[in-house]
Amino acid sequence: MRGTWPFPVDANDPGTGMAAAVFLVLGVAGVFLVQYLRMTGRNDDAFGVGLVAGVAIIAALSVLLRP
Repeated sequence: MRGTWPFPVDANDPGTGMAAAVFLVLGVAGVFLVQYLRMTGRNDDAFGVGLVAGVAIIAALSVLLRP
């Protein structure tokens, strides 16, 4: 079954799972970057990076943990 707009791809396509895995890795790397930015005193930058990393992790897990 095809996905719906705005994601018109097959949810069972292996490429979709690989893209989600890449998003998960980037999100986790972003969490480590947030910790570095907080240690160096750049809290405003850390907040923005944290938001983007959180969205990437949630998006990746929503694809990887689908039923």
